[in-house]
Amino acid sequence: MYLLDTHTIIWYLSKSSGLTNLALKLIEQQNCVAHIVSFWEIAVKVSLGKLLLNASIAEMIDELKQQEIEILPVNIHALEIVQNLPFHHRDPFDRLLIAEALIYNLTIISADTNLDNYKVQRIW
Repeated sequence: MYLLDTHTIIWYLSKSSGLTNLALKLIEQQNCVAHIVSFWEIAVKVSLGKLLLNASIAEMIDELKQQEIEILPVNIHALEIVQNLPFHHRDPFDRLLIAEALIYNLTIISADTNLDNYKVQRIW
């Protein structure tokens, strides 16, 4: 099963050319999940003016659900893992995604090579 990183969600929904052919194929043909923290990250970036979207967060979530992509909630055990992760990656949203990937044994679909410093599988 695959976990979509935040930028992967944005690029997939916006049909961006930044998404690799492999990432697109996996999303379309495999069992993927997204995490609620990605939408928190999107909300923060929009509020800071760092990201402009053509759809609301609710519309994005609805579109993913129509694609049968489940939205994972925060797992309390993941918070315990986050507090013990080394600081190879300082982004709090990505750190939670890493923890969730570890708990559920998910491969993260992401261009972020910083994730490779952890014991998670990443594909791009």
